[in-house]
Amino acid sequence: MAVKVIDRAYVTIDGVEFDCATVTVKAEMSGHGPVETMNRLNRAKSFKSGVPVFTLSADIPINEGDHEIDFWQMMFDQTYFTTTLEYQDGTSRNIYDCTISSIEENPSSGEGTTTKLEISGLDYGKN
Repeated sequence: MAVKVIDRAYVTIDGVEFDCATVTVKAEMSGHGPVETMNRLNRAKSFKSGVPVFTLSADIPINEGDHEIDFWQMMFDQTYFTTTLEYQDGTSRNIYDCTISSIEENPSSGEGTTTKLEISGLDYGKN
């Protein structure tokens, strides 16, 4: 099985691109599992299809003076945006209708701030 390495990940919000230092993408099917039914064999008959859930964790380094977007306000307003991931082979994947679930800021002396965002998305597409 081929392993895809993410070459560049960025978050696009209102036309502004933020490069991510690190990104972790998790796609899972919530509710996926066997359907337990009463039958003569006392066995599960099939599986529930579940609902896809996309979760991203992104570290975004922000230099002082470059903070054009208020991530805190976006989290409280539940603003929707698109996240784009570019792979080394030239393909890219978009995760649409993303919202910020949590924010963690780590200010460092003289180097700006690293903002860690937990992002939840509703749909994806491949370019």
